Amino acid sequence: MNRLPLIPLFTRDIFSNKIFVVMGQYGPEWQDNPYPFTCTIDDPTKQTKFKGMKSYMSYGLTPSHTQNQVNRRYKHFDWLYARLVEKFPVISVPHLPEKQATGRFEEDFISKRRKGLIWWMNHMTSHPILSKCDVFQHFLTCSS
Repeated sequence: MNRLPLIPLFTRDIFSNKIFVVMGQYGPEWQDNPYPFTCTIDDPTKQTKFKGMKSYMSYGLTPSHTQNQVNRRYKHFDWLYARLVEKFPVISVPHLPEKQATGRFEEDFISKRRKGLIWWMNHMTSHPILSKCDVFQHFLTCSS
């Protein structure tokens, strides 16, 4: 498939990186991210708060462009998803793996959820717009 020459139709500066909408073979499309990165999701760990009264799972996220691990709960991913859908109503943000109230500390469920979060994160880090979004970058880098 031959692509037409890149013709900038719209540019915007985010984090000193330009985002281009270019004319593709079938019409306007996002130009690929010139600075792609990845993010690993490891170390699912059961955590507690309120002196052990409440338990939750925490996942270690390590973006390749910072190499600094941050810990996130599923509800943090859920918060991010809601912000992205609100901020970008014309971009199809993929759904997160489903929430589960019972059995959430079982090994099979934790493994399945982690795989779903990895798939979601791979989509997000490869998206030329969403990967550069300030709220997404904050999610990946803010330690608290």
